[in-house]
Amino acid sequence: MNQDYRKAAEPLLSAFDQVANSNSHLLTATGLEGSLKERFASFVKSEAFEAALCESDRLRDWHNFHTINADGTWEPRPGHFYNGTPLEFEKALSGEELQHLLADLLKTGPSWYRRRYPEEEVDAIVEGFTNSFLDKEIRVLTVKPTFLFDTNHFGENPPLSEEQVPYFDGMGCDYCWTWLRGDELFVLLLNGSD
Repeated sequence: MNQDYRKAAEPLLSAFDQVANSNSHLLTATGLEGSLKERFASFVKSEAFEAALCESDRLRDWHNFHTINADGTWEPRPGHFYNGTPLEFEKALSGEELQHLLADLLKTGPSWYRRRYPEEEVDAIVEGFTNSFLDKEIRVLTVKPTFLFDTNHFGENPPLSEEQVPYFDGMGCDYCWTWLRGDELFVLLLNGSD
């Protein structure tokens, strides 16, 4: 992701990190063909997706998908995020509807830390994100958050192997939205805990 995108996305991603205990990411991809669903499917199943998620993890100074070597270099964990299940697309939203949903999640959604921003801060954060990445009429697809491995909370899921890198928490605060702006695919991933 280019530096301008990272700077524009950071306030929203950090807000979700601080409210919902999320490891939030905005990923982008170009050079894909087909419909929005086809492009998303191609991206999620590719090494480019894994590389983009690991790069976002590093740039956002998370250590979820890396090991840090003795010399201080970051090395992506081996393994895959996509769990092989069919992708399930849910309700399509307009950019404006996603803007309202993101604001509602920050204002009233699950909050692991029981921390809330003042409403005007939430509105400014979400509006800044929307102005940078969405048009009000753009079509945004909601993707059911079951296509990436999730963590094994409370023994509810079978243990993961070293080749299965978890992203979703499975705690009711996982979200994925995707949209196209021109020829560029955007994927907003949120996970978190209730």
